[in-house]
Amino acid sequence: MAIVGVSGSPILDGNTDRIVKALLEQSGKEHIFVNVSTLRFEPCRACAHLCARTNMCPLNDDLKPYFESILAAEALVLG
Repeated sequence: MAIVGVSGSPILDGNTDRIVKALLEQSGKEHIFVNVSTLRFEPCRACAHLCARTNMCPLNDDLKPYFESILAAEALVLG
């Protein structure tokens, strides 16, 4: 995965989403777009002993499917 675009806007398809999507499309590279306001996820619980070996959060929430793409990304676009 070349580029991951992340929007935190609660307004779906609003200005922030559109700007992030436009940057992804104009890059000409493979990309995925994620609006985190539509996902269920928890903040870090400081359980470092569980993620220290793999550098991956062990919590099973809606962010988990995106971890590998984020780690492999050439660039992140945050909005």
